[in-house]
Amino acid sequence: MTAKLIADTIVKQSAMEAGTRKHGGDLLDDVEMTDIPSYPSYDITRLQDTVPLSSVDNSSYSIPPEEFDDEENMDDESSDQECITVPISTKTATTDIAKVDIVDQSCQVVYTQAESLATEAIDYVLKDEFGDDYEMVGYEPDKVNNLRDCCEVLKKFSFSAFGDYFPGKFDSPLTRLSDFRGMNKFSQIPCSLKDLLEFKEFWTELLKSLYMNRDKHQKDAIDLITKSWDVIISKCS
Repeated sequence: MTAKLIADTIVKQSAMEAGTRKHGGDLLDDVEMTDIPSYPSYDITRLQDTVPLSSVDNSSYSIPPEEFDDEENMDDESSDQECITVPISTKTATTDIAKVDIVDQSCQVVYTQAESLATEAIDYVLKDEFGDDYEMVGYEPDKVNNLRDCCEVLKKFSFSAFGDYFPGKFDSPLTRLSDFRGMNKFSQIPCSLKDLLEFKEFWTELLKSLYMNRDKHQKDAIDLITKSWDVIISKCS
């Protein structure tokens, strides 16, 4: 996943740098990022495929006569009266559902990419730092399977391996992983747009720092991927 993600980005960027771009504009406009969905305009038809709308009537709802407050003004013939139909709008309901759907997808995409990139970056730094002795210091690559594992490794080697990547930063990402709350916040899939923004800022700073000693194409690829997160998040508002 990580190798393909970075490789695809580097290949596409290299091609554009070689003069194969067909039109001008922002770099992100020309790159179809791996695993980054393009969000279509949401409508009722699309929503019916993913969200039950049985609770939302597209046109109206009915009020039985017996539920009126002013029952004293109803004569004997009122028992034969039909329910009164009141039109309602589904615009607000469908808009809210669409926003939730987009935020959920965005959270999953950013989380998955951050997880893959962090796993690769951590592995590179530790093997570069300790060489063939990485197992002797307690680093077990086979046991780093998710973003929580990544955070635990970052915390464990925060001074011996990763500290030099955050020189002079009192409030570095490593510091924020030192407490239980920060560990949970940045190792789990975000649940809201606010959480996603914080998650994105955290992992953007951390990944760029861990890639500071990599070659230009790899650093450019990380820049491009993290910028794509801004594009994804912009679709949520």
